[in-house]
Amino acid sequence: MNSNGDGWVSFTAMDITPSPNNNGKYLLVSTDDESGRIILFRTFNDHNSIIKDEINANHSLIQLANFYDEFIPFTNDSHSSSLSRKLTNPRVLWHPSGNFFYSYGVDSIIRVYSLRTKKLIDQVRGHNDVVRGMWYDDERDLLITCGFDKCVKVWCSDEFSSKELIKGLRDEEEERMMLGSRRNTIV
Repeated sequence: MNSNGDGWVSFTAMDITPSPNNNGKYLLVSTDDESGRIILFRTFNDHNSIIKDEINANHSLIQLANFYDEFIPFTNDSHSSSLSRKLTNPRVLWHPSGNFFYSYGVDSIIRVYSLRTKKLIDQVRGHNDVVRGMWYDDERDLLITCGFDKCVKVWCSDEFSSKELIKGLRDEEEERMMLGSRRNTIV
């Protein structure tokens, strides 16, 4: 995981998730790094055998991008120090389009990242404690989350504030309609 080529890695991989619609061509790896680092790797398999001999020789992945979160303080009062990410359980979930992904498990906020811009584009708030699990219902365009606040929440795409995410989801819906498939959306 070290792009410098040496053996030093200052963080732990906490979750690995393959991309949804291209035979796992890409991997997202969430880490316990203090910066909230998430790494995008390109994998190599029979479907994408670029530089196959070189990859077989050193069994490595290619780092394509790093995504970072802003510092998240975990404080209850002015005398508390911030809680280290080393004590959290960060996870990622790909949007079915493969253009976005969600990050959760650090606190009560769901973060939305764009692969196109390589940036954090939205933060979804609604849980009162750490988000523990997430699933995306592609048929109905729903993001479903659960957390340590003992709640299950259902999010429609129009609840996201990011114009980029909403536009991307609408473009995807228009493309599906042109191809003749229909989705049932619960609003």
